[in-house]
Amino acid sequence: MPPRRALATWLGIAFALAWPFFSWEPIASLPASGILAELIVASALAVLAFGINKRSLQFFGLQRVGWRDTGAAVLAFAAVFGVVTLAEPAVNYWRCPASPDAASDVLRETSLWFALTSAVTAGVFEEFIYRGFLIEELGELIRSRRIAAVVAVICFALAHHVTNGWSLELIYPGLIGAVIAVLYLQRRNLPVCMLLHATLDSLHALTR
Repeated sequence: MPPRRALATWLGIAFALAWPFFSWEPIASLPASGILAELIVASALAVLAFGINKRSLQFFGLQRVGWRDTGAAVLAFAAVFGVVTLAEPAVNYWRCPASPDAASDVLRETSLWFALTSAVTAGVFEEFIYRGFLIEELGELIRSRRIAAVVAVICFALAHHVTNGWSLELIYPGLIGAVIAVLYLQRRNLPVCMLLHATLDSLHALTR
């Protein structure tokens, strides 16, 4: 990779890793500030990837969803509920009784349609950021997509401090992110990961 493209890629990776910790002051007061922030980040990374680095859609797993992809997504869906169920007793045991459930509070303060819209946009934007861009671009630079996937999962979990707070609740997005990362590494199909992510977030919104 030419030095200039490598530098641009590293800057994009740094942006993808750091954006959840920005204050986003200019848009923080807007009702859809979270969606807008994700749109800005995903758009910037798309410009870098497709405009500067001239990546193809296939490079990020943006391709048709086949029957095998769908079957793998169903298994991943079941795996998510399995790992969350196994982790829940430990999280509940160590959770401070006086501390509120941040995610529940956020959902209760928003309308259902907005929560579902956020679920869909998160599925699209976050999957492109963490599964598509980070795994592929970082994986190419360090010559290991698996290590890049581990980094992406950790950062995906930490990014949820906005809704989960700095608590053991971050275990849940970490586990879910790990399952989706495995699905992506196995199938290299980003749309099916987006669909799974959006479905999980939608179910979470509907059951709160």
